[in-house]
Amino acid sequence: TTSASSQRPMGPAGLLVAVAATVKPSAHAQCAACARVTSLLGDLLNRTKESLEVSRRVHEEAATKIQKAQTKRWLKNEYHVALRAAIEEEMDMVCKRDELVATRALSLACAELIDRQVDELPRAILDADAGFCAKAVPGCDSETMEASARAFTSSLRSEAPPAAGENATADGLVARLVGSTINRWVHAAGASGHALVMLHEGPRSAPADGAADP
Repeated sequence: TTSASSQRPMGPAGLLVAVAATVKPSAHAQCAACARVTSLLGDLLNRTKESLEVSRRVHEEAATKIQKAQTKRWLKNEYHVALRAAIEEEMDMVCKRDELVATRALSLACAELIDRQVDELPRAILDADAGFCAKAVPGCDSETMEASARAFTSSLRSEAPPAAGENATADGLVARLVGSTINRWVHAAGASGHALVMLHEGPRSAPADGAADP
């Protein structure tokens, strides 16, 4: 029998689901992943609201001038549809963000969370449901969430980023990446295209900001 989750289109988060099913993330990893995912999606929602504010006002003003109830409802709902669409789009990428790729346990826990809560998570973000993680992850109350977040706080080891203008060719097709910039470049490209990464082994240098080895 084919499960419901296997029928979903496999985005970047979905690539980790099969692994997460066999390597169960710890409860602390699940709680920490939920805290970070909801925080990132909440920030995205706020940014999206700001960018759509003018559009929302225009649609609301237009709705007040229209007599047809169905058209009026459509104009008012368009704003909320746009917000949910932005959240759902980010859900396909959030597990590849720097905050969640620092450890394998967090990556797996994030993938499992997205797969299990694909319908509930957008609603929770839109409703600012502070108790979502407690419901999604057994035992993930506010105190446990803080402890889990501390336990999984780490910095990626990285050389200092190249100075502006020294990190890419003139056409922008080739870039020199370091630990703190590779995620933004490679995974952002993965959403709409392809990236070829060539590894270069040079002399070791001290990490930026004193970050520890992973």
